[in-house]
Amino acid sequence: MRTSFLMTVLCMCISGMLPAQEAKYELKSAIVEKESTAMGQTMEITWYFDDYGKTESIFTTIELPAALGGTKNLMVLSKGDDVVTIDLDENKGQRTPLPEAPINFSMLTPEIMQSYNMKETGTGTILDKPCSIYELQREEMGMKVDMKIWVWKGLQLKVEAATGGMTVYSEVATNIQENAPIPTDKLTIPARVEIL
Repeated sequence: MRTSFLMTVLCMCISGMLPAQEAKYELKSAIVEKESTAMGQTMEITWYFDDYGKTESIFTTIELPAALGGTKNLMVLSKGDDVVTIDLDENKGQRTPLPEAPINFSMLTPEIMQSYNMKETGTGTILDKPCSIYELQREEMGMKVDMKIWVWKGLQLKVEAATGGMTVYSEVATNIQENAPIPTDKLTIPARVEIL
């Protein structure tokens, strides 16, 4: 149950991924390191993107209790309309379509904001980057989730998600390398991985 919830949270993270034809970010490339907590479980996230977000990947290390298998290493690669979720410990992956059309914060219109019941509620600073703060409500696993997102140049630098007044997920950027060269192996499926 806890592992499936964490996978759902990971899907919420990748829901920022868009089809390849749309530029999502105002940076050509970046490496963003994040710390995250979901239902008391700690995760370390490294997010790579190139070509303004047309290709991107998220590497996640989840610290689970030993009874649930201990540390888990996952990769999610988005290229075009294709999303591949990979268990790097078991060297197995699965192709899936994007669960829904995600929000492109670089191209927000009043219509998009209204369709997500989204409001810009203020500004803040993450890693000395001036962010716009957006709040919206989503339905995840049959629950209403209130989200607060800090956005800089289209990048989500901080996310808080709560349901029933309790924070169930949070992530915050701890380091950003702007316009960094992205190693090829970070944006390709490892050769050892079997795609099911």
